[in-house]
Amino acid sequence: MDGKLALICAAHANPKEVDFTWRIKNENDTLEENIEKKGLQSILTLDSHVENFRTYVCVANNSEGPSVPCERDVTRK
Repeated sequence: MDGKLALICAAHANPKEVDFTWRIKNENDTLEENIEKKGLQSILTLDSHVENFRTYVCVANNSEGPSVPCERDVTRK
């Protein structure tokens, strides 16, 4: 993906009906754009702009409750 970053959040869940929530660490708003769900994976696609260099948090949730949050740091190379 030219100029794009893809963050992948994967879950091992039972039951397998899972929803994902993405947010930026230390911010309350959830992200709702540029997210694709593929079974037990959620993919957040970002432009590689400086303002996107931060920590993203993904939580999987099913009828048993939420997962432990998974953090993905996006930094410059």
